Amino acid sequence: MVAGTRNVFVSCWVRSPTRERLDWLIATQRTFAAAQPGRHAVISLIDPKTGREMDSATRKYAGELGATMDATTAARLFIVLADGFYAAMVRTAISGVLLFSKDSAPYHVATQHESGMQWLEKAMTDAHIGMDGVRVRALLHDVLSETDRIKSAVP
Repeated sequence: MVAGTRNVFVSCWVRSPTRERLDWLIATQRTFAAAQPGRHAVISLIDPKTGREMDSATRKYAGELGATMDATTAARLFIVLADGFYAAMVRTAISGVLLFSKDSAPYHVATQHESGMQWLEKAMTDAHIGMDGVRVRALLHDVLSETDRIKSAVP
């Protein structure tokens, strides 16, 4: 699921990422970026269960695709939608992949929406890019509500 508002692009994985789904996501993000002047933020909402089903080749491919958006990306925020041991492993894996990627945009991995949003607002301010935090928070709420609805309908 994807959504966007002005200069913030949001994606949320409801099912396991595949190469085909990643290709669709990056094409959608490129279309979004082309319609927006300047650089934008990317928020990825991650259910740890979907990442568990992702193989290492697909994980590597995701990193390569993300790097192709580097020129238009001002900041990346990853919000892991869970707590506990496995969620901590997912946060660590994301941080490790990003540490060794060629992506120059600042990033943050969070478990709480609000702490993530506070970081993103500062990152966008530091990059001299305006962002409507109220609108982005409302968009996150809508995306999470729709994600919950979709997940409850999938056996």
